[in-house]
Amino acid sequence: NLGHAVGSHSIPNTMLGGKEHKLLDEVKSDVEFLSSLDAILVLGGGRPSSPAGPPLYVQNRCDIAADIYKEAGDRRPIILCLSAGTAHVPNLPNPPESPGSVGGPPVYESTASAAYILSRHPEVREEDVQVETTSYDTISNAFYSRVSHGDPSGWKRLLVITSSFHMERSRAIFDWVFGAPSGREGAVGAGYEIRYLPAPDVGLTGEEVASRKAREDKSAVNVRTKLAPKYPALSDVLKFLTTQHDLYSAKGLIARSQVLTDGDVGSSVDESVVKSYGGGNIGLGGSGGRHFAWHGLVSNAGILAAVSVAAFFIGKRNGMSSVQGSKLHDK
Repeated sequence: NLGHAVGSHSIPNTMLGGKEHKLLDEVKSDVEFLSSLDAILVLGGGRPSSPAGPPLYVQNRCDIAADIYKEAGDRRPIILCLSAGTAHVPNLPNPPESPGSVGGPPVYESTASAAYILSRHPEVREEDVQVETTSYDTISNAFYSRVSHGDPSGWKRLLVITSSFHMERSRAIFDWVFGAPSGREGAVGAGYEIRYLPAPDVGLTGEEVASRKAREDKSAVNVRTKLAPKYPALSDVLKFLTTQHDLYSAKGLIARSQVLTDGDVGSSVDESVVKSYGGGNIGLGGSGGRHFAWHGLVSNAGILAAVSVAAFFIGKRNGMSSVQGSKLHDK
């Protein structure tokens, strides 16, 4: 169970509900699965409070990932921490007390998660922790973790960890993206096997959980009924990101930079949702969060996306294919 110590840090049983605890025990007791587990994907979920301080609910995702890593023993699966940031609040500056990023990138969600894991769980080896620093929502979490890490590394068996409120949409998106064939009709999949493990919804108010869950569930339906059927192949997902997605298309980023120049930002995101991404910790409502977040997005997303897309085409050139598996920015 989760009541025992994991390195120097322990996770109390009271943090897990009955369903979460059962699913965790099932994974930990599945020797065959653990013996061939290639990677544990830990989704980000909001602005960190410090360079090694992701939100509490993300800390729980990290603790569970470290616990599974320990159970896997000599297999030593990679722990891949996901996410550059979110569209709803600004990245944490680097250094944190500065008005903006100085001499390099900000503190990404994924690097805060990685730092947390390595500082709290000494049995996790530094070389077994990787970070994905391109994505700003769940769709790009899945896409860039696959084309930048999964396909080039030849991974097959994955465990995805996120919070319970976020699980339904995450499952819909990862099933879609990791199940998409690399080519067109008749392409043979790469055979990814993905299991999903929910972490407890701690560190958020009841209002924030309810707002997030309503948003997530609505998006999950949209993914299954509209996006996945319309963009079935991996190249289609890339086309969607680069032509339709607010955070990855040229037109979307250009439009956002013009909005910032005009000073009229606005927001369609409920304030409780913004707070759940860490906006409440820095005194931002919906519009303020979007305003500052776009400075980081415009400066970082283009270069990083180009690197990851290059990895995608390298994977295709080497004959790596994908699987048959189970709004534009929607983190």
